[in-house]
Amino acid sequence: MRKGKKRSAPSCSVCGLTIPNIERSDLIRNLFLLGCVSIFTKLMVLFLTTSVFHSFVDLFDISVYFGYAMNVLNGQMPYIDFSVEYPFMFLIPVLIPLIPAMIANDANVYVAGFQVLMAFFDILTLFLVYLIGLRIFDSKRAFRAALLYATAFAASYFILTKYDSFPTFLLVLGTFAAVYGMPARSYISTILGFFTKVFPAIAIPYLVPFNASRTSLKTEITTVLKVVAVCGAIFLIPMILLVQDWYRPFLFATGTGVGVYANTVTYTLYNLINVVLHIPISEGVISLVMYILMIGIILLLILVSWVKGVENPRRLLVLIAVTLFMVIFCTKFHSPQYLVWLTPFYALLLIDSLRNILMFYLLQAVVYIEFPIAWGVLYVNRGYVNEIGTVGWYGSLAFFIVHAAVYLASILLILKSDPTLYDDTRSAVRQVISRIRGITR
Repeated sequence: MRKGKKRSAPSCSVCGLTIPNIERSDLIRNLFLLGCVSIFTKLMVLFLTTSVFHSFVDLFDISVYFGYAMNVLNGQMPYIDFSVEYPFMFLIPVLIPLIPAMIANDANVYVAGFQVLMAFFDILTLFLVYLIGLRIFDSKRAFRAALLYATAFAASYFILTKYDSFPTFLLVLGTFAAVYGMPARSYISTILGFFTKVFPAIAIPYLVPFNASRTSLKTEITTVLKVVAVCGAIFLIPMILLVQDWYRPFLFATGTGVGVYANTVTYTLYNLINVVLHIPISEGVISLVMYILMIGIILLLILVSWVKGVENPRRLLVLIAVTLFMVIFCTKFHSPQYLVWLTPFYALLLIDSLRNILMFYLLQAVVYIEFPIAWGVLYVNRGYVNEIGTVGWYGSLAFFIVHAAVYLASILLILKSDPTLYDDTRSAVRQVISRIRGITR
């Protein structure tokens, strides 16, 4: 009896890119379904927040963006005539919704236009998550990852109220370009993201060794330096020449100029150690330790990626996710909207088991409770609402202990999904120590 020929894996071509593991008709249908789910999720979040939980849709940031846009409309120059908190490409999503608002002569149209624009970038991010999944997984797991992202309800809330959807899209676009073998475009996207809200640049130390697995480190370093030079000449040099404090938007985005926020792990540890355990220690000391921890772990991740290489896309996703996590977890300045940065990578990395999927949604739930539900009830930016020692104060502390524990559990599951990362890190450290000893002898 003759054996039949093995059927080849399906694939399709879109805009010159070969998309593996799926037929064109299935791809179009699934993208449409995912887009519909994403829109439905956002509408449900708006409805449940206001009608069921009797909370609010935070439009404060959008009102600030509208003020910037009106300043530009009135002939003022951003960064010169008025200060702007974020880097220069931030003005792209700020100014685009001004067009329909001017046509309608209605500020409410600006709000709606901004939300539609952010939802648009989020749906593009959703599509990129699906395409990355198809490159890494089979079609079922890729769709599961995209479905997780589409139903990320806490992230959806912040997508409709902040501008983080835009820089997150640029970060995921850079990751997508790398996974699909377009190194120069991966650098362009992430560096443009840096000129939007700084954090996408954290991917570059991992994109270089990942892209170098197909070429060489010398080639990739040369390419990324060229991209940095061009983008710097376009976006940075004019600002340095025209604006005295040109660096402030980059510093503001890191939160270095503010105190310790009440929803940070730093503040939670301070209350546990200083108030509950009565061990005298300042917020500043705890914050310093947290920053040392953050820098140490990120340097270890960069070390392992350059010594051992980044040869598979899943390792790339893990490295980016852990680095983002460390920045969010360890800094003294925290906004719940930072979950938007993590969600694309978490959706791709937490699909292997029911436990992982439940953790994905548990993190979404905890952050949604953090904001908007608990805002003004348990805490405000710089402290808990209730006085120290009261039941309400202990309730706030208990919530943020759970909040930190869920964040920590989520990243531990992601680290567990890459079982060789720990051994590779130890091996990379040993190699570096051995080389240093060889040089000093």
